[in-house]
Amino acid sequence: MSPAALTCWNQLQITSVTLALPVVFERQELLVDLTEWVKRFSEYFKGDGSHTQILDASGYRENFLFRCCTQQSSKLPVKSARDALTVYFTVAFVALPPEPMQPRLSDARVGFFTTPVLVGGPTRATTVQYVISKWDLARRKQLLYVIDKSVPEMFHETIKKGVLVWNETFPDCNGDAPLHCVAPADEDYPDEYEAGDGRHIAIFMTNPSTKGLLGYGPSAVDYRSGEILFASVVLGLKSHVKICSDYSERC
Repeated sequence: MSPAALTCWNQLQITSVTLALPVVFERQELLVDLTEWVKRFSEYFKGDGSHTQILDASGYRENFLFRCCTQQSSKLPVKSARDALTVYFTVAFVALPPEPMQPRLSDARVGFFTTPVLVGGPTRATTVQYVISKWDLARRKQLLYVIDKSVPEMFHETIKKGVLVWNETFPDCNGDAPLHCVAPADEDYPDEYEAGDGRHIAIFMTNPSTKGLLGYGPSAVDYRSGEILFASVVLGLKSHVKICSDYSERC
């Protein structure tokens, strides 16, 4: 299934997910039903597969994703308020680069997010090693952070400063400033930007279910090397408004 085909699904109720995989040795395709596999991601949120729905799908040049919702199962005729909570989640797929990035082994003394990589060979037992999850700047050259139009304008400049300040650390490493951040009012704001398009690192604001959470950064990595392929930044709107109100006279 191509990303272009997936864009046609946005207005449809999805009841099944199928994927055509090439069978190299026969030069044919194999049709695989992924519906139940996609629904199993609901287990991460303590959801039940029979109470999980695939709401829509979006396809882009380098990635596609499914947006789903789930609830916990209940033996009661009427669910309690806690059991009736609906959790929305996204399952993302990203095209792998032709050549995997040179991985960098993690060091327990330094706090990096890591990716488990299987290492083995014909005469060597397979073991698990952990590598750092990181962007391949040699391949990407620049990381473009795009502030979504849903983010209140009063936060745009502060968010941009928060992103660009990290460029101060790069001249000592490779002499470049690879991070760039744009807001909707900027002239270089990408016309083709769309939430979910893996070519851009989107910055959103929402109200996470975790109370007091300032933000988090979901991502998808190359299982072969730990290279980050797709990422976004989700900031807690309520927390930022409260902190702003408590410490700023302007707010």
